[in-house]
Amino acid sequence: MTVETVRLTIFGEITEVEVQRFEDVDKGRLKNIWNLWLRLREDLRLYNSRSINLPEILSEGAWCLYSGSVRLIRHTSADTYNLNTGEAEQIKATSTSNDLTSFGPRSRWDRLYFLDFSRLDGSFDAYEIPTNELQNYRINANQTFRDQQNQGRRPRLCLIDFIQEYNISPIETNIRVWT
Repeated sequence: MTVETVRLTIFGEITEVEVQRFEDVDKGRLKNIWNLWLRLREDLRLYNSRSINLPEILSEGAWCLYSGSVRLIRHTSADTYNLNTGEAEQIKATSTSNDLTSFGPRSRWDRLYFLDFSRLDGSFDAYEIPTNELQNYRINANQTFRDQQNQGRRPRLCLIDFIQEYNISPIETNIRVWT
């Protein structure tokens, strides 16, 4: 992985940001992090402790290796950036079959992707979440996703339920970026 400072247009503004570019050598390193995370997850369960979330470097790194995007470092909203399309990407992921995903009140993106790692074998299914439908999605009986963001709240929802409700097909299934 290399880190460099580049000028990108993000949400209409030209800005200098640090990005990480992932390379083939990172596949082995991310696989090692994956295995360490799995072991910690299992060891915590031995003590009836709550499991830890999937580290963002695994989901964002996996997405970058799959898509060719770069990871944005210390950007306030987007996680990755597709240099070919010029789009800022938000990456959400789960390692369980029943996720609870939250968004910051000021989260922004051009494209939103959800990665399902619930098989726990290192592979994932990738979905593109349609932003307009998500913004209008009812979080509760009285509020949509957009309503909660406009109130400065963190919308929380199960993206797997959203995917099923809107019958969203995966971009691809059983993606393996590290072996």
